Amino acid sequence: MRNAAAELLRLISAVENGEREFIVGLVGYDDDEKGIACQTLDENGDGVENVRFKLSDCAFVKLF
Repeated sequence: MRNAAAELLRLISAVENGEREFIVGLVGYDDDEKGIACQTLDENGDGVENVRFKLSDCAFVKLF
């Protein structure tokens, strides 16, 4: 797993009735799984829970 220290991502994935947006802290990219390991963030920017996304599940990914 590659590390990308403290990058923030905005992930927008399609859902049945529109889009769902996540602001997450990037933990790393897993080449084997072809996905990104992230932490969801609270309003203070602190990590809340670990999540994994496959890039194919996201309609839009933005680094900011």
